[in-house]
Amino acid sequence: MFPSCWFDESGTQAGLDALGWYHEKKDEERNIGLGPEHDWASHGADAFGLLCIAADKVQGEARVIEDPYKAFRNHGYAA
Repeated sequence: MFPSCWFDESGTQAGLDALGWYHEKKDEERNIGLGPEHDWASHGADAFGLLCIAADKVQGEARVIEDPYKAFRNHGYAA
């Protein structure tokens, strides 16, 4: 999705910082990933992820979205 995005850096720096910091928890002893680290960056990165889900659903369609939360509910996210 990133190649399709452009960011107004003057208005989105905090979000870009969150995306850059977002990372996975690791169990170094077993060398496995444990899912996303829930820290200050996770909410902003998760919001971007939900935007990507919605954008994927409407990409290429020029229309007004009557219910902006419909795509999230269809993927199991509560609005």
